[in-house]
Amino acid sequence: MRDFPTLIEAAEGLSTQIRIAASLVVHLGGLRATVTDVRETLPARADVSVSQLTALELRDAYRAAEVVVVPLYPSDMDNGVNVILEAMAAGRPVVASRIPGQVDVITHGKTGYYVDPENPEDLRRMLVHLRDNPEEAERVADEGRRYVASVHDLETFADNVRARLIEINGGQSSRATPWWAEASVSPDSLRTSGCRRSQTAGRLRASR
Repeated sequence: MRDFPTLIEAAEGLSTQIRIAASLVVHLGGLRATVTDVRETLPARADVSVSQLTALELRDAYRAAEVVVVPLYPSDMDNGVNVILEAMAAGRPVVASRIPGQVDVITHGKTGYYVDPENPEDLRRMLVHLRDNPEEAERVADEGRRYVASVHDLETFADNVRARLIEINGGQSSRATPWWAEASVSPDSLRTSGCRRSQTAGRLRASR
């Protein structure tokens, strides 16, 4: 659901290099999904490059960007959320389209910026504003990075999932009856089974 034509139009004449880290883009229209190649739909311009990037190349591209733009077509889905959070984690200012499904990650003017979707004039005004106010752009980028580090790190995510599961389970943090109490086995075989279970768990942890 990336609206790259709006980005291209908004940035025309700004003397900046646009790097689109994508090639195939999915567009959802009701129950129908179509896939298009960005390289075949955008005008050929010297200031626009389109290519797929490896994870390391993408990380470096985030860090090198003056601003990360996530232009989106209107949708009820939270399209673009991964890019927004990754760019914030890289400490870059983020501008995204304010669509129905993407309204709760960015705090406008604090951790990033929203612009009207499919509105190249509004996006252009924001890009010019950030270019002319680099100290504000860096302040917002720093705040976005702190937000991701405090809210969207792996440990916090795991804690939130666990708390939600406990809530769904009626406040019980574990099963009422342990798995070993349900097993119809002798004490000796139970100890053996438990040993195998621990060894298996250790191998799983090591494999990760």
